[in-house]
Amino acid sequence: MKKQNHGRQKTVPTVFKRLLALSCAAIMLSGCGTGADNLYEEFLHNDLQAIVRDDFPKYEYEKELLQRGSAYTLTELGQAVSDYYLYTGNSYDSVQYAYIECLDNDARKLLVRFNGLDIYSPDDDSYAVIVLSQDDGQLHLTNKYACWARSDRTAYHNGRLSDSGSSGAGDNYAGVSAILSDGTIADIFSTETLSGEWTDLGGDVYQDIFGTDHVPGLVVSFSAIGEDKYYCYDLSGCPDEEDLRLCETYVEKCRDELGINWVSNEEVQAAVEDRCAFLGIKYDELMQSEEVSWSSPLQ
Repeated sequence: MKKQNHGRQKTVPTVFKRLLALSCAAIMLSGCGTGADNLYEEFLHNDLQAIVRDDFPKYEYEKELLQRGSAYTLTELGQAVSDYYLYTGNSYDSVQYAYIECLDNDARKLLVRFNGLDIYSPDDDSYAVIVLSQDDGQLHLTNKYACWARSDRTAYHNGRLSDSGSSGAGDNYAGVSAILSDGTIADIFSTETLSGEWTDLGGDVYQDIFGTDHVPGLVVSFSAIGEDKYYCYDLSGCPDEEDLRLCETYVEKCRDELGINWVSNEEVQAAVEDRCAFLGIKYDELMQSEEVSWSSPLQ
């Protein structure tokens, strides 16, 4: 039985619009025919097996996607992906690949994308991406991610991954992570932006202030950055003085009764930049790149 996932739609939270709207300067891949490139090309031509590294992520499905320590050609990898996501006998629709660089080093990675996996529902344009990394002359499968209906993860030439989606009309999500030179994927930030009745943060506070009929103009966002969470609020959408008064009261009670520590947008951005520095990434370089172009391998 396939895992069911809540749908998400592409929405970028206000607090990060300026983060994601910085000018994009192209970072062109060199294509210089390095040893790593030769291994990647052999794999794409189905002439080389890649070994699943011991730290390949495990998930809560009934079985693992790939067996750690096992080796797969491109064809065998595609079969494993089909067996994992699709019903017995079905196969993915197409396979594509792209090269990316890494922000913490000059390493070059291969992404292989399998399309048509019906993860959420039939014909939902879902896909899975496998990360391949060359280490000391050996090719490894190091990580994976998947996207499905109303959810997206966009890959960029510099290794940045940008997420967007929604689990409801008033619950929108955005995030940024990066593929590092060791082949792992490191989270940089993830943010949920809540509006209307979705701003209920727990307890009886929301009900006590707004009751059951009033829909506030308040917007709340909370960001996970490293091990910390940061809460922000925005009152600019309050339609009148009465709603503004209720929302201000709610914000105060969330602080006093729920222990919510509200911070400014500037504090959130500073935390994002600190997270980048911790990972060995320059924030300005993180946001300056173009989307990858996916190609079909010639086998």
